Amino acid sequence: MEGRVILCLESSADPSVIGLVDGEDLLAERVFSERDRFADEVENILREAKVSPRRLSQIAVGIGPGSFTGLRVSLAFAKGMARALAIPIWPVSSLKVIAANLAACGQSVAVISPARRGQVHYALFDCLLLEMIEGPVVIGHAALLERLPPDAVLLGPGVTKLEENARAALSDRIPADANAHRPHARHLARLARETWQDLPPPDIGALVPEYGLDFPA
Repeated sequence: MEGRVILCLESSADPSVIGLVDGEDLLAERVFSERDRFADEVENILREAKVSPRRLSQIAVGIGPGSFTGLRVSLAFAKGMARALAIPIWPVSSLKVIAANLAACGQSVAVISPARRGQVHYALFDCLLLEMIEGPVVIGHAALLERLPPDAVLLGPGVTKLEENARAALSDRIPADANAHRPHARHLARLARETWQDLPPPDIGALVPEYGLDFPA
């Protein structure tokens, strides 16, 4: 069937993730660090999954906050492809995509992504409703120790960048599974559908990354 597959792009932090999702089925997913290979990786995943571009119905993209370079790469690619195929882009909070890894865990979920040196992008989520209840804000590692609720699990690509003392102090709140700290295409597609399928899609030309820091768009 034509026009059913969602192309998922998330490059707000390392690693980048791209995927193809048809309904609830993950057709393919690639996890990589070389952002200069972004276009090649998309071409490869389409070919390997035997999905022609005309089967794509939407592009779900992690809109940030996060890396200046990563967000510009993924959104620029999404815009070019969306215009060429005449399909919409569905943006989703990059931090929410990672919070979905522990949805319904019974605890609040805090997600961090690297910002400037000694700082992180931070957001706190209600795990049952997967709603953001605080943030996103940029805070220092020391402030994270003070701000994090005592019952919160800590996730995200910012975990590996924490200063040694902060990481040690929070070690009992950080899942050991590395997959819990990266985005997954299946979650990105689901959140995009839940957010946008009954709404008019955002104007492609007006879409800009949510850097979370003062960068020019």
